[in-house]
Amino acid sequence: MDWSVEYRFEDLPIKVNGIHTGMFAGIAELARCEASGFYVKAIVLDGEKVRMPLGNRKLVREDEPIHLTRPFTNGGPQDFSQYLFEAIETALYGSEAASEFFHAQFAEIAA
Repeated sequence: MDWSVEYRFEDLPIKVNGIHTGMFAGIAELARCEASGFYVKAIVLDGEKVRMPLGNRKLVREDEPIHLTRPFTNGGPQDFSQYLFEAIETALYGSEAASEFFHAQFAEIAA
């Protein structure tokens, strides 16, 4: 069965090499995996674009989602987006809330 669900995360703490790099919010697509329960198929972070239009001295802030790129399986991460995907993916695998959400949603459709 090919099935996935969108999981909303807020204030997810991310560490890279033991260093706290920040708190992130966004949506992860969690897909069913026979072997381990679920895997992270896609990640979209809540983002914001800041610009200053010509002739205007005020900054304009606009919501802009940030689509992260899954790292290549053979070569490891190649750019910042892939490193961040890998770090958030690791945090989600360790998140009890993400696991409980996924299994509850899957149990609903399986019933």
